[in-house]
Amino acid sequence: MIISLIGPPASGKGTQARRLVDGYGFQVLSISGKIKQEMDEDPAFNARIAAFTAANPGALVPDELINDKLPKWIDDIYAEHGEQADILLDGYPRTLDQAVFLEMMLDDKHRILDAVICLDFTAEETEELVRRQINRAQEALANGQTPRTDDLDEAVARKRVDIFWEQTWEAVEFFDEQGLTEHVKGSDTIDQVYGQIDAVLQDIQALKDDGDYAARPVAEHIWPAPNIWGGLKL
Repeated sequence: MIISLIGPPASGKGTQARRLVDGYGFQVLSISGKIKQEMDEDPAFNARIAAFTAANPGALVPDELINDKLPKWIDDIYAEHGEQADILLDGYPRTLDQAVFLEMMLDDKHRILDAVICLDFTAEETEELVRRQINRAQEALANGQTPRTDDLDEAVARKRVDIFWEQTWEAVEFFDEQGLTEHVKGSDTIDQVYGQIDAVLQDIQALKDDGDYAARPVAEHIWPAPNIWGGLKL
């Protein structure tokens, strides 16, 4: 099973990813984590990322830098954990180009994307996401850790949320059109969000076990996202 978990910054993707590891044994491919690892291991990659982020605070890392690395990251998981490993893509894809690339890349590997789980928030709730980023940075500083520098700047934190609606939502709509997106109410409690995701995965597994997966319907119990969000500008 290959699942993509998408949501705005500070929406709780990492928290849900950890619970899904415990509940389902997923191998999590955290894009932000892999970028940091590559920066530590590859000076040239580090220099490219550092130069880009310095010139474009809060912006997404260019598609080509991520797409160039993704096939190897996927192959590494299967090499280490076996061909039957279940993979959770944490924070990928983040743009329409990445979404198209992901499907083409998986097709080349004779694999499919089983579902895209999107943690949804209303326009009003996105203000809380900005506050979460700032609070996360302040807590890290208080604990002697080094937070993301853009989390300390409210304008940059807000820009990161805006970018989700302006760029990542196009990827969500792309998967919506294919019936792959399962919308989850991200503002619910951690347990409630996990319960919604668990229901999606249970449905997928049941359909696979019955041999009816190709015709699976969108789960009726999942909170529907308002169509107006596709054009939302904050």
